[in-house]
Amino acid sequence: MNGRWVIDKRDDRGRTLDVHALRHTFGTHLSRGDVAPRTAQQAMRHSTLELTMNTYTDPRLLDVAGALHVLPRLPLARVADHHAAGSDA
Repeated sequence: MNGRWVIDKRDDRGRTLDVHALRHTFGTHLSRGDVAPRTAQQAMRHSTLELTMNTYTDPRLLDVAGALHVLPRLPLARVADHHAAGSDA
């Protein structure tokens, strides 16, 4: 062996495994699993981050709303009260 993984592409019934077809799923699962983009790029052995994030990650399957919930709450009520009191500072 040359240090690379070897995957049998045909099973005993003659069915063929298309590993490349799983790359979109793999990339999307890495992204959904909060794997850092640069780490996902390396895991997928891509030359550019753009390839990993824009080609092999399906944005329709990403939890954008959930990502926004991790942001801290803004103290908007205090800002509104401050402006309502007539202070510009």
